This record gives sequence, structure tokens and C-alpha cells, in this order.
Amino acid sequence: MAAGLIVRTGQGVIAVGVNDKLTKTLGRVDIPAMNAIRSGSGNNTRYTAPSAANGSIVVPQFARGRPFFFFVPNGQEGFYQFIGPSVTIDGTTLSWVWQPGAVDAKTKVENMRYGANTAPNTVGGVSIIYGAY
Repeated sequence: MAAGLIVRTGQGVIAVGVNDKLTKTLGRVDIPAMNAIRSGSGNNTRYTAPSAANGSIVVPQFARGRPFFFFVPNGQEGFYQFIGPSVTIDGTTLSWVWQPGAVDAKTKVENMRYGANTAPNTVGGVSIIYGAY
């Protein structure tokens, strides 16, 4: 027998039906805002995330359900765009990596607003909320 919640109107019509799985938020990872690292010069200038911006955690509760995540901006400065890291979930490990191309593009665009090579806090400044259902 399936378990869940069904709420019916006085006429027997289902008003609310929850007979699948409910989500449970398990935690959050706060990645502080930080500046991208500049390398090269002129047309060869590239920006990448500092290594401290990448990471992973083990979430044992992922083994008991289907994991999920979403982003919440949390201090990333930017006039034109917001970027988040690439997130993967492998078993009980949640990992995040800032893609070099995205960081480079965002920082260069922000530099147009703030002035060459001065765009602040273009990496990080995001929270990853994670859970399972």
C-alpha cells in the first residue's frame, strides 16, 4: 500500500495529493566571494578561480534518497551576470568546480564596468543548498 497524504474537498475531489516523496534540505555550503586570478597579459589575459573556490563534501544522507541541489547568490558581485560552479554528485560526494571559461568570460565582462583588471568578487559569493528526496 502506498503511503502519502491526500486531502479531498467535500465533494471528494483531490485538492492536495502528496503520495510520492518529500524533499528534505540537509545543509548548505557557503563559498565566499573572491577575486579571480589573472594570468597572462594583453590579448592573452585569462582569469581563473582560486583553488580555494573549488571543493567537495561527503553527505552520508545522500545514500538514503535522491540528492538535489540549487544555488542561492550570497555576495557575488556583478553588474552583468551571475555564475555558479559546476556541481556533481557522485554517490555521497557533492563536488563543485568553477569552470575556467565561465570565470574568464564573467571577469572580462565585469572589468568593462569596473575598469581593467579591477572587477571584485567575481568568483564564489554563492551558497549551494543540498538535500535529498
